[in-house]
Amino acid sequence: MQRMTNRFGLVVGTLSAMLASLFFIPFFPGMPTAGIDFSWIMAVNETLVRGLVFGRDMIFTSGPLSPIYTGSYSPQTDWISLWGSVVIAAAVFGGFMLIGRRSTRWLLIALPFATAAAILRDSIHYTLGLIVLLFVFRLTRNEDDELHLPWTLFHRAALLALTAVLWCMPLIKGSFGAIVYGVSGLSIIMLARASRRTMAWLIPIIGISALVVAWSITGQPLSGLLHFFIAQKPVIASYTDAMSLTGSAAARHWWLLSAAMMVIVTTLFLARDRGIDGLLCTLGMTGCLFIAFKAGFVRQDGHIWAATNFVLFAAIALGALTGSFIGIPLIIAAAIGATAIDNSVLPRDPSFYMTRFHEMVDRTCLGIDARLKGNLPSLYKAAVAKIRTDYPLPETSGSADLYSTNLSVLFANGMKWSPRPGLQSYSVYDPAIDRADAAHLLGASAPDTVFFELAPIDNRLPSLEDARSWPLLMTQYSVVGQSSGFLVMTRDKVARTYEYGDAVVHPTVTFGQPVEIPDAPIVQASIFVKPSLIGKIERTLYKLPEISIQMTLSDGRVVTHRFIPSMATRFMLSPYVNDTSSWALTAAGLNTARVKSITLNTDNLSMYEPYIDMHFSGMKMVAQKGLRSTLLSQPVAQIAVPFDATRHADCAIDTINSKPYSGAPVVIVGGVLRIGGWTAPDGKNGIGPDDAWIVLTAVDGHSVFFRTKPAGREDVASFFSHPQMKAPGINLTGDVSSLSGDYMVRVFASDGHGAIECPQTARVSLH
Repeated sequence: MQRMTNRFGLVVGTLSAMLASLFFIPFFPGMPTAGIDFSWIMAVNETLVRGLVFGRDMIFTSGPLSPIYTGSYSPQTDWISLWGSVVIAAAVFGGFMLIGRRSTRWLLIALPFATAAAILRDSIHYTLGLIVLLFVFRLTRNEDDELHLPWTLFHRAALLALTAVLWCMPLIKGSFGAIVYGVSGLSIIMLARASRRTMAWLIPIIGISALVVAWSITGQPLSGLLHFFIAQKPVIASYTDAMSLTGSAAARHWWLLSAAMMVIVTTLFLARDRGIDGLLCTLGMTGCLFIAFKAGFVRQDGHIWAATNFVLFAAIALGALTGSFIGIPLIIAAAIGATAIDNSVLPRDPSFYMTRFHEMVDRTCLGIDARLKGNLPSLYKAAVAKIRTDYPLPETSGSADLYSTNLSVLFANGMKWSPRPGLQSYSVYDPAIDRADAAHLLGASAPDTVFFELAPIDNRLPSLEDARSWPLLMTQYSVVGQSSGFLVMTRDKVARTYEYGDAVVHPTVTFGQPVEIPDAPIVQASIFVKPSLIGKIERTLYKLPEISIQMTLSDGRVVTHRFIPSMATRFMLSPYVNDTSSWALTAAGLNTARVKSITLNTDNLSMYEPYIDMHFSGMKMVAQKGLRSTLLSQPVAQIAVPFDATRHADCAIDTINSKPYSGAPVVIVGGVLRIGGWTAPDGKNGIGPDDAWIVLTAVDGHSVFFRTKPAGREDVASFFSHPQMKAPGINLTGDVSSLSGDYMVRVFASDGHGAIECPQTARVSLH
């Protein structure tokens, strides 16, 4: 009977491990799209293709084996993604077979379902560390221990192979190093205690050798390997503060309950009565869970899948070791916990696992078919062509870079990429990376053309991203046009100058205290917020509470953004810059939205030192001449179609110079008029404008006309129950520097038969 059970376990376990491997291998890899996530994925592939060096040309958590993690397609790097995934799958799912008892390997039937549910692949890579830990734990048991594995030649070779794969994981993602070196250290101790000192020495030797081979085989210079690891420090050290995102408290409680269950089962059924080795095993399990927790819950959005799926894999591993009596309820409980946690981000129910299983079967079959037919290159070309169609960029000579995140657009348009080390603006969250990016703009490899848009994440204060690069971009480059929402900037032969004035220091500012900002055209700031002792502990174990910055502007607006202390060094505080247009206006010396005062706030004062150092300094910058005509709409002589006084258009003037319009006259200083709103010739019947104009009429009856570009307004289309309505939005940034006095603002829309006036008007006073 026992022999039949063992054979059944062997067959079911083997088939399950093979199926899980097929799900993990990216037979149908992801194809390029525009956006923040696939941009860094494409950037990794481009770094490999162009022979750039990780840790020098790119300071990011990803390494040269990153295609294994992303599962994305590039014709030149697909071999890394495909065959690297084969190796990882063999190590992880073959490892489950190694650690499982013969009689309980059938519990590995849960592996394909857990693998299908693993939307993020982090959990599978973390699981490799746990597999190595449990394998060494079994190998080092005494012969009379029920968990003992014989020290056979096969098991020795398997351990060395697993070690080689494990030590390559930081080249996939630098943050994987914590599990790699933690598990390796515990394994070495257990091997040494079991008098397997030769094998204990071989662990780091084999690991380092594999690391060197993997680094070299991807075309990276050996001299850059150490620097890659050194460059990971600022990326990993500042990640928690800069990228944290608060989510459901219930999800955290569910996860902690699930993790506690894993630790308790490890302690009671593996560690008990096994002395120091048992303690090391529990410590390793706890450490792996802690790393998964940090990966999933620092940024508590879709990242939580890294944590929840790891608990599932840990439950399967423990079940295969402890037996069906414990394993079955443990796996079910882990699945229930994962479902409850994931519901805080994406609604799930128990049928989710079956649905994902069927989807992965279909995707795997389609992928194998596509590879056999050679369809992937054509799918890749079509995906790149779509990005290029959606975001066309003008042809340029020389090298180029793109700010802030959407690098896919740059690659799809075939530009010669000259990357800044920080890669994407959101990831420049450490002063060291910020300095490296600024040095790149001053160096010989600075891009000849920059495509620039402002797209901060998490409602961050926009000027925190690329803080030291902003003055360089504004003075070394000139805006020559706009394309697909980007400013097109070319590098000047002779840079304009900028300089800082004397600093104004406020050394005793506290949270909640308003601080006046010096009155200067441009104000640079450095704000130093330090965590308290309790805060440092909280940051290590979890994350610090968010800090917000409330800014009162000269036009009366009060705006609030997220404030990231690690990024708050020499950033442009005033004037207020919140979009691409206001950034360009600042470069042209036309941004009049001064910041009058700021207040820092947080929900938990005990996590931070009570006093905040603030340094402000005025900045003089030579503005780009001639930019006014490029950035600002110029008045036209008249509306191009005849007026139709028999009808009235629908419309609303929402904002004037970024401030909600209340009906009172608005004073405009600085010669720039910004109006936001919408108009439609007949909203009730879903008729949007062919064209739209803003008309300024003076007291004497003289009118000035501005043509606006229609823009999408889903809220307006939804209000009129016509989702296909032609773009009714109007946005004007107009040059009114030649005008002065009081004007009435009117809006006109055209349906092709005449210019129809909107009954709503506004009043402005131009100075």
